[in-house]
Amino acid sequence: MEILLELLNKTINKDRRMIHIIDVETQEIIFANKASIDASLASDKDYHGRKCYEYFFNKSAQCEHCQMAIPKKGNSFDLRKDFGEKTEMVHTEVFEANGKKYYVEYIDDITELCDTLEANRYQSDIIKALSKDYHSICVADYKTGITEIILLDHYAAEGLKLVKNEMYNFEALSARYCEQRVFKEDSERMKQILTKAYIAKQFRNKDHFSGIYRVYEGDSPLWYMYKGIKMPGTNRCILGFQNVDELITREDNYKSEIAKLIRQSYTDELTGLSNRRAYRENTSEYADANILPNDLVVASFDLNDLKKVNDTMGHAIGDELLIAASKCLKLCFGSYGDVYRIGGDEFMAILNVKRKTMEFAVNDFAETLANWKSDNLDKVSVATGYVYASDFKGKSFEELEKIADDRMYENKRFIKGKGCLA
Repeated sequence: MEILLELLNKTINKDRRMIHIIDVETQEIIFANKASIDASLASDKDYHGRKCYEYFFNKSAQCEHCQMAIPKKGNSFDLRKDFGEKTEMVHTEVFEANGKKYYVEYIDDITELCDTLEANRYQSDIIKALSKDYHSICVADYKTGITEIILLDHYAAEGLKLVKNEMYNFEALSARYCEQRVFKEDSERMKQILTKAYIAKQFRNKDHFSGIYRVYEGDSPLWYMYKGIKMPGTNRCILGFQNVDELITREDNYKSEIAKLIRQSYTDELTGLSNRRAYRENTSEYADANILPNDLVVASFDLNDLKKVNDTMGHAIGDELLIAASKCLKLCFGSYGDVYRIGGDEFMAILNVKRKTMEFAVNDFAETLANWKSDNLDKVSVATGYVYASDFKGKSFEELEKIADDRMYENKRFIKGKGCLA
């Protein structure tokens, strides 16, 4: 009896639902409180001299605590067990008295605690997601009418004199907000929306609601959005308030940035011309076409002696040569179609132009190259070859590319034969 009292004094806690003491060696029950007795599966509720696994579980096998848990986990450990919709935490402590080992097992029903923790985690996740876009966030209990401020914008902090993580009367705060901040045509409507009764009604059949309204900002109103999200299993909801005008501006800026990145992915960084990727995508319609436009012109260009300039004068001068050739190409052919840098010293132009106009552009290009000068170079030489689709009806776009390339290389050989250097 002394041993029993000693163990009970160490372990009994009024908050524990079930308590029992077991002899580790014999697994006989030394003590069980009323909750433990009521929970046993034994038809005879007398626990004295009974094995714990027989008494509590109606089993003939050794219980897991003595067989596995105690030898592995030591003298103090916790096990969480789920029983359908109920969750229990089993805490076990092992004691020695007069050379014998006993373990005290006390069990808490933590179902409500787990539900609360799960709701808190869910609430935290929602607040984290909303805080990316919403300027003000509060958690409101639409039964008690108490609200906690989670996130503040400048107006809420300065105009309403609110403090983060403080508690306020929800409806009184909402009325003050509507009178001071909300555009007069929307004020009465928002006063009705930001009430316990309205929110409770919204959550009868759905878990969220939202809408828009206007607030004062200088002489002109700003559009705001409100969003309410119900916390499962509670009378609480999260309310977020967002500047829609700012969101639209940010969305436009985001789209602009995306468009910029897309343009960069289709642009040659050095010359500013469209790159090989752009060339392949823009000419894919011609590659799959059975009939090509009569005014289509495919032109191929190659910058002469780029390697020689790079080797003898350096890559910086080589880059200058590439930029100069690109500017001349864009200046002379850019009005009639698209010009591309598709490789190191290789360029293409896809033009929709009449024959006479093309001849003028080619002569203009030759003259522009001849007059080009810089501090480091006094001439730039580009081999040119082009083909009219109307001269080769029935030919594919790929075949026209090959003809233009062949004519370009023929022109390159002619230029080299004359001894012209870049």
